[in-house]
Amino acid sequence: MFLFVGDFVLVLVATAIETVKTRMQVSGLGVGQTASSLYANEGLAAFWKGLAFAWGREIFYTSIKLG
Repeated sequence: MFLFVGDFVLVLVATAIETVKTRMQVSGLGVGQTASSLYANEGLAAFWKGLAFAWGREIFYTSIKLG
């Protein structure tokens, strides 16, 4: 149970970080500028676009880890 909760939180945090990182690579802006632009233009939910797919991947990986 604890592994699931940890993976759940990890995916929430990692998805937001990966979204900002990808946008930084495309735009060439810094972290603060990219994050504030993303929030201003697309709203808070934009940080977690693709979250369902990330959870699906993590469920698959966790099931492999647990054997």
